[in-house]
Amino acid sequence: MAKKRARRSASASRGPSRLKGALVRCLAWVAVLALLAGAICMGAAKAWEAVAARPEFKVGTPKLAFSRHPASVRAEQMASEIAKQLPADLQEKSIFDKDLWYDVERDLRGSAYVLDVRKIRRLLPDRLQIDVTFRVPAGRVQVGEKLFMIDRDGQWLPERLYCMPPAWEGKNLPVVVDDTPSASLRAGHPREGERWNWPCFAVGARLNAFLLSQGLFEELDVRSIDVTRVGRGGGESAITLRTDSGVLIKWGRSDAYGDVESLRWLEPPNPDSLKLAMLRSALAEHPGLRGLQYVNLRSNMRVHRTIPGS
Repeated sequence: MAKKRARRSASASRGPSRLKGALVRCLAWVAVLALLAGAICMGAAKAWEAVAARPEFKVGTPKLAFSRHPASVRAEQMASEIAKQLPADLQEKSIFDKDLWYDVERDLRGSAYVLDVRKIRRLLPDRLQIDVTFRVPAGRVQVGEKLFMIDRDGQWLPERLYCMPPAWEGKNLPVVVDDTPSASLRAGHPREGERWNWPCFAVGARLNAFLLSQGLFEELDVRSIDVTRVGRGGGESAITLRTDSGVLIKWGRSDAYGDVESLRWLEPPNPDSLKLAMLRSALAEHPGLRGLQYVNLRSNMRVHRTIPGS
């Protein structure tokens, strides 16, 4: 009996030692497996770095493709223009570079012709597809004998990058004019990437886009939109439209004032839609506005003057 008790006591004392040994061995194997996994990951990372660094995956001279673009944008010329504006060190980056997307987006937003960047995709092996919102033509400015396309902000859109929008084709569109002898107008040529004659040309371009969308130019031949008095006081009409036959349409201030911070306090009492309705009323009574000297749309009541003897 005493021997059995001794064996039982020895077995009980060895139990914790065995458990401890098994735990140590288990931890050792975990450490070994962790080291092996780390080595594999490091090897895979180095292998990936080697693949990503291969010359065929270098961006080089950026090759841009637009997923979509307005018909007025010359896509191939615009892609070349924007590629020139991207940083030189971009050429040394891999198409897999984790910061590539952010670098390209930053520089695209700095382009004079891009309003917003929606998406950038990598197209293997070395091409970038970009989805952006471009500036688009909203009107034409006449300076001397020259015509320039401008967007809603009055920014010049050069013909090497833009063509006439399809909506303009076959239309007798007016030109935006300003008789103010400012330095930019005397120079006769705008600067790329800058607002031109702000805010006058911006207001004229926005009004032109509105009237075009409403079909007015199919009902009436408007030769010009004069924005000389935009933002200026006095009793003269801020905006005046002139028809091919010489009739003056005194439009006054436009809804576009609300889009220009410096002009918001001058927003018109009547919206452009009401003025257009009053003008169409005058057209119904006087087709082509024949026999009229002017139509005044600046108040709630349309006022017009007929040519004496007509």
